[in-house]
Amino acid sequence: MGLLDDCELHYGTRDLYELLKVSKTCSEQAIKRAYRKLSLKVHPDRAADDEKETATIKFQILSKISKVLLEKEGRDLYDKERRILDDDEVLSEEYSWINYWSSMFNLSADDIRQFHEKYRGSAEESEDLKEIYKECEGDMDVLFEMQICSSIEDEPRFRKILETAITEGEVPGYDKFVNESKAKRTKRKKFFAKEAKEAEAARKANGLNGDDKSLEQMILKRQKTREKEADSFFSHLEEKYAKKPKATGARKRKPKKT
Repeated sequence: MGLLDDCELHYGTRDLYELLKVSKTCSEQAIKRAYRKLSLKVHPDRAADDEKETATIKFQILSKISKVLLEKEGRDLYDKERRILDDDEVLSEEYSWINYWSSMFNLSADDIRQFHEKYRGSAEESEDLKEIYKECEGDMDVLFEMQICSSIEDEPRFRKILETAITEGEVPGYDKFVNESKAKRTKRKKFFAKEAKEAEAARKANGLNGDDKSLEQMILKRQKTREKEADSFFSHLEEKYAKKPKATGARKRKPKKT
């Protein structure tokens, strides 16, 4: 099976743009944002044990799709002929997964700010919220871990959206959400308050005053550290998910000469 067959099998469509929920004329940045969002949703490390295999396949499919659409030749070929390069061409052994993943997550302060402003309060955020709510079966602790661009101050707004969705039959009324105890809500609020306090302390320790320029300086200052952390993280992902499984059996094949 080819990549388009895999897309149809696991995502229900052969249209790469439809799968990523972007337009055919979208920018590279839009493709990167869509890819990041979807890949986090199907991340194998977040999947239940009985779903890890499927999550890994879906994760790999998204990686291949983004590689196709972010290379001019690959995207032009797909747009003109609805055809893509085969797996060996798309993901050659010479290709650096670490550099690829690092570039996908290399965002400036302005990128982050613009995305937050556009996403928060949007229909897209509402749909994502409902999907995550169903995935975590109403557990708000897990929801806040998975919902991007969120903070504990969003809880009243999120609850209103979800309560309306429950009333209208869009999502189930999970017991974890409907009957969540006041004690658990308070514990969650304290946890986020503690995190915010630690972040504020770190901000002051770095001499930041909270304005946009300071945010940009902080991002630039920590760029090298983040790149090292990303190399380690994505190297781990490559080892776990991006490589094809080794052949089993008593006899091992000798590597082909290049």
